[in-house]
Amino acid sequence: MPVNKTHPEYDLFHPKWNLTRNASTGLYGKTAKAFVQKRSGEDDIKHNARVEKAIYTNYTGRTREGLKGAIFRLSPVTAIPPDIEPMIWDCDGSGRSIEGLAKFAVDEVLETGRIGFLADYPQAPEGLTAAEVSAFDLRPTIAPYTAETIINWKSATIGGKNKLVLLVLKEMAPSSDDEFGHESVERYRVLRLQPEGYTQQMYGADGDPIAEPFLVKRADGSRFDHIPFYFAGARDNQPDVDDPVLYDIAKINIGHFRNSADHESNLSVHGGGTLVISTSMSPEQFAAANPAGVTIGENSGLILSEGGKAELLQLNAAQAIKEEMIHKEEMMLQLGAKIITRQGTQKTAEEARIQATSENSMLDTVVGNISEAITNCLYDCRQFVSVQEVDIEFELNRDFWENGLNPQEIMAMIQAHDLGVMPKVQIVRRLKDAGWIDGDETPEEILQSISEQSPI
Repeated sequence: MPVNKTHPEYDLFHPKWNLTRNASTGLYGKTAKAFVQKRSGEDDIKHNARVEKAIYTNYTGRTREGLKGAIFRLSPVTAIPPDIEPMIWDCDGSGRSIEGLAKFAVDEVLETGRIGFLADYPQAPEGLTAAEVSAFDLRPTIAPYTAETIINWKSATIGGKNKLVLLVLKEMAPSSDDEFGHESVERYRVLRLQPEGYTQQMYGADGDPIAEPFLVKRADGSRFDHIPFYFAGARDNQPDVDDPVLYDIAKINIGHFRNSADHESNLSVHGGGTLVISTSMSPEQFAAANPAGVTIGENSGLILSEGGKAELLQLNAAQAIKEEMIHKEEMMLQLGAKIITRQGTQKTAEEARIQATSENSMLDTVVGNISEAITNCLYDCRQFVSVQEVDIEFELNRDFWENGLNPQEIMAMIQAHDLGVMPKVQIVRRLKDAGWIDGDETPEEILQSISEQSPI
């Protein structure tokens, strides 16, 4: 079986990923035509013209951005030991911050229902000193893999635990040394968990190995007892594929686009009138009487025979398609597209919270899964630097709503502090979350700054 053989679930879910990605990005050109079927007897020219008239309103992409904005309304909580602290600002070796990686992960889970993170470390000769490691700038990284690049996987029970034992990742590598070229070729990174430990091996586009497998070791030379790869999904963090969060909205959004193609076509046909002329004149007589031809409008007129008439024939456009488009917009609203709101509809904050309870539950799951996967990957990244136990934390915000504080609530917190039941740092944290205190300082730093200020 070739290395590029895909998992059955990959084949099953790939069309869903394609649909949701296209809906999120926007429908243009050939992609748009692919989602609008030809009518019976419609040739390519008429089909293209009908598609080009359609208007795509990207409710799916805007919903994704709105949900991501709710998650990153507040910065993630991050606690990373000093020996891997640079990963906060560059976690993947390309300059992407850990928060930037999390934002990318949210996009991926919303669009495809999954993403994967690989804790990795550059290959280097054994026995390097600390100074040599520093000189080579060898650092652990987190390599993200999208759903489309995780093409195959297998799990097995080892020591009573279900572990990932095989993973095939598709990558793209430059195919030439041309400094101006952009050609690339597929290659495959195969991760295996074997009795001797965790290994990696690279394969070329033809399916043949291009390098020998190598054993990946921890900082003390010991082997990994697992593959340091972590899935983050829409439902859980198991290797099984989850449905894309935005799939239902995307399907309706594309249906809305199809309706728009038909609606705009109908408006084009019915929007302009057809002039109907009846006369007993021969064509020659009509041409002689109307040398300027058929003209209508201001300061224009026609000469007809006795009993002749001219009238504008205009049909009303069908309303059923427009009504169906409105219905689809309402369906997307119900599915979580909060940006699609009816003008004039006012809701209290509590009513909005109640209406979005199920959506928040979904966001809570997504946030928890991504936070857990990145945290676990950070733990494994540190194994390349040190095997000493430390605490690592990376937690995305779960407070999706702006919790404003009124003066009465602030006074109540101060009174609680005076009674010794609420720490001062908690008061500062609540004030900062509610927007009463600006800046990037932590509550502890703010209190320290206040204590150092002159009383005058």
